Amino acid sequence: MKTRRLAIAGVALATALGLAGCDRSGDHQTSPGTAATSAAAADPAAELTAASNKLGEQPLKAKMDMGAAMSATGVADQKNRKADMTIRINAGGQKMDMKMRLLGPDLYLQFGGPLGASLDGGGKTWMHVDATKIPAGSQLNVDNLVNADKFLAGLGKVEKVGAGDFKGVLDMSRAQGQETSLAALGEKAKAVPFTAKVDDQGRLAELVIDMNGLGLPAQGSGKITAKYYDFGSPITVEAPPGEQVREMPADMLKSFTG
Repeated sequence: MKTRRLAIAGVALATALGLAGCDRSGDHQTSPGTAATSAAAADPAAELTAASNKLGEQPLKAKMDMGAAMSATGVADQKNRKADMTIRINAGGQKMDMKMRLLGPDLYLQFGGPLGASLDGGGKTWMHVDATKIPAGSQLNVDNLVNADKFLAGLGKVEKVGAGDFKGVLDMSRAQGQETSLAALGEKAKAVPFTAKVDDQGRLAELVIDMNGLGLPAQGSGKITAKYYDFGSPITVEAPPGEQVREMPADMLKSFTG
């Protein structure tokens, strides 16, 4: 079902919303404490990694934009595993809104458009998923949704071009949950340009990934811009009313996790 594929794409986008970060592994891994601080000061990649990891320290607000194709806004508290997001998708003229709420091990999704209308409740039903039972590599895995170092696993060459300004390349074939689809693009996916901004508190404030060179269909190309702000502002996430919640059907869950 086309709308099902749109929903999966929306979850992939939400995975990045406020939750994108740079990998701690590989050549840029540092030891805790003074050694890590010294490495970050000397190495732009380590500095940017440290800035992205700070996204997990406080509640934050975030927004992401992919032009007319997709957008998302929301709040996240990674320490307490809470998030509330709204995703809007437009692919080939087919539009869909999707809402996501994360509360500890409980993930709730509500779909608008044709997919929502096909479900009990006509788009008002929330699908519940036990996040503890989701495979590690799935786009619905709770760790992929809340850990700041899961999405951008392919941090490559990084250059600091000003106070708080960075540029470099990402190996998008290593992006969490996208390994198979983007690996098919070959070498082009292994050097995708990006720019980033870090605020005066050393936190990642903006990330722009330029996908134009990948030759993807229009709905998946262009630039992905993510912004992070209002750090430390308290957020409240509530579970949907019980009468509006049902367990996600097995075939639907498989389409996300299979």
